[in-house]
Amino acid sequence: MKKLRKKLSRYILLIAVVVLSSNLFAQQEWKLVKDENGIKVYSRMVPGSAIKELKTVAKINAKAESFVAVLADVTAQPKYVYSCLESKLLSYTSKQKQIYYQHIYVPWPLTNRDGVFFQQIQQDSITKIITVSAKLLPAYIPIYEDRVRIPKMNSIWTIYPDPNGGIIGEYYISINPGGDVPSWIVNLFIEQAPIESVAQLRKVVELPEYKNAKMPFLLPQ
Repeated sequence: MKKLRKKLSRYILLIAVVVLSSNLFAQQEWKLVKDENGIKVYSRMVPGSAIKELKTVAKINAKAESFVAVLADVTAQPKYVYSCLESKLLSYTSKQKQIYYQHIYVPWPLTNRDGVFFQQIQQDSITKIITVSAKLLPAYIPIYEDRVRIPKMNSIWTIYPDPNGGIIGEYYISINPGGDVPSWIVNLFIEQAPIESVAQLRKVVELPEYKNAKMPFLLPQ
């Protein structure tokens, strides 16, 4: 009986390891869903969620300083963030650490979304790779009656030099927009958003205030 229990325990453990490994593999497998004008959008399903995670990879013909200057200017988001109506600075420690409010338009009959985010700009001292992360602060300000507060969002830009000049920007986002919205509609929306956003971002980064910007806290890549 003890031998049988021991064998059964090992069998259950083996199954658990296989299932866990399968879930991890499934989560790590990215699928190319859009490829337009050098902007590649990948998606993957996440265990326990019907909403996809996204990764966008794009070539940007700009200096890292210029690109970071755009991202650091959170009030400029309506110029390039897909469906962004408003973005305002709420708290400012430095260009590297900011808290901002964002209001996103969603077509009728759905309700507009909003959220408060903590943005942090960091650079690895060894690799010189730059990351710009945004984390949700859902209870930072009261909820507006005519908007749905986004309950979950995590995003990060990873910026590294392109050997052929310019930079490569890699954008990852995981979001739950909240409210009663079918997941397939959310997935269609978030797959198109990066294409539109990066296309506009390429234009904004060429504006004089960003093209000639200096970010003293950044090390040369």
